[in-house]
Amino acid sequence: DGVPQRHTRKEGIAIVLHKTNATIDDPKIGFVLDAHTLRLYHGVALTIIWGFCTIVGAGFARYCRHKWYWYTAHRGCQSLGGLLTLPLTFLAYFSKTDKHYSWMHGTFGLFLGIASTVQGLLGTFAARSHRHWFGLHNPPWVDHALRTVHRMLGKTLLLLAFVQIMLGIEQFAPSSLQTTIVGPLFLGYSSVLWATVIALE
Repeated sequence: DGVPQRHTRKEGIAIVLHKTNATIDDPKIGFVLDAHTLRLYHGVALTIIWGFCTIVGAGFARYCRHKWYWYTAHRGCQSLGGLLTLPLTFLAYFSKTDKHYSWMHGTFGLFLGIASTVQGLLGTFAARSHRHWFGLHNPPWVDHALRTVHRMLGKTLLLLAFVQIMLGIEQFAPSSLQTTIVGPLFLGYSSVLWATVIALE
């Protein structure tokens, strides 16, 4: 028991737990998440979110509008992705020795994190949920513009996300896994997925 404290280092995060009545000489209980572990968590989690969860959510909105549950499923999938993207982006930030983005993967990641938050807000307003909160009524042309921007930004983010995942695999995956397992596996998955999307269109 006690208050957890986080100490950032050049690479990774150290989690230290202090006992409630501990003295300065008492041993501390904790663990360190090194840079490699942080990048692994970051990569696996965001690959699942953007490579599966958000595209499933987009599929509900695109192909299941005749179902009563489409909006609930769409909102659930996309909210999960939007809420977790920024924290997981900062998780990767703590794994860097240089706190500047010198590679395209980092710049794209920051853009996707911010843009996904904007996209979620656009979706909320496009669905007119704000009326329940503020009692506002937009003109029809505003609602139409919001829905159009929401759809276009959503498609753009999904495409960029798959490029971003490939950039991450290319930069950070061990060369043996990159060429024999991870890279080909994700490339094959992406090809089947987008071929299915094109066929459904």
